[in-house]
Amino acid sequence: MKKILMIIAAVALVLASCTDGRKVKEFPTRPGKTVVEDSEPEPLDPVKIPRYATHVCDTMMGPWHVVTYVDTTPELIKAEDGEIHDSSLHLTADYNGHRVLDNKEITTSDIIGDNSDREHGFYFSRIIMATQNTLFLQAGAYIYDSDDGFTKIMAIDSDGTISGYLFDILQFENAVLVEEFYTLLNHEMTRHGEGDRAGAIEVVDRYTTDAVKKEVRKKGIKAIYPPAMGDIKGRNIEMGTEYISDIYVKAFFHDADNGRLDSVMADTEGYSHFKETIKPIAIKSVTPYGE
Repeated sequence: MKKILMIIAAVALVLASCTDGRKVKEFPTRPGKTVVEDSEPEPLDPVKIPRYATHVCDTMMGPWHVVTYVDTTPELIKAEDGEIHDSSLHLTADYNGHRVLDNKEITTSDIIGDNSDREHGFYFSRIIMATQNTLFLQAGAYIYDSDDGFTKIMAIDSDGTISGYLFDILQFENAVLVEEFYTLLNHEMTRHGEGDRAGAIEVVDRYTTDAVKKEVRKKGIKAIYPPAMGDIKGRNIEMGTEYISDIYVKAFFHDADNGRLDSVMADTEGYSHFKETIKPIAIKSVTPYGE
């Protein structure tokens, strides 16, 4: 059921940003952050898309120009009545007019870390969002026609570096929302910290209510993290969530460098997956949860 919900969200996103499969939709760059180029970038080679590719998307999001498509691979995976060809995502990304990824292939092994696995097949879900610093995608690898498998949020930095974070979609909807939010936020903060928080602010603006946005602008991003964590730039922070009720979700943060475990409680009152498939604004408040 959860996978069906994610497919609904993915389809809605594609319809919003890539209606005809090739359409380019411009998203405004965040005010106050201007990138000055030394010279005009050279024209970039167009992306060649195979005739039978699926999930074709060509879109602009702030400083990013992103082209994706899914194509079959030679590898065979187990299916209900035999074997079928696996698939993979092909990703081309330009950042401020400069190509940082050129037809980069993301495969099942990138999700599960096992080149020999023939049980799981690749599944591309959606482009989650793009910030001034990072492009976020969701992809997974699942046993044929089931929810059994692995999901990752893939973060592509402006230099083309790709990071992957395991992500549990088989939770209650508000727990999925909170885990997605903090996965994106953790990436921005561990890479850039409070010193360059433009990307983190964009994540906060997308997922939280006005009250949280106001608190963050007044006190900094630290206002929605456990106080004892401090600045997490450069640190190895792992996180997870626990469903408490239809309103409350506990978010855990584990600092792998020192073993410390802290948590916050997120209030998601009013959130509905079906109302917010494109832009889930739902986190109403965040408070520290014990020590």
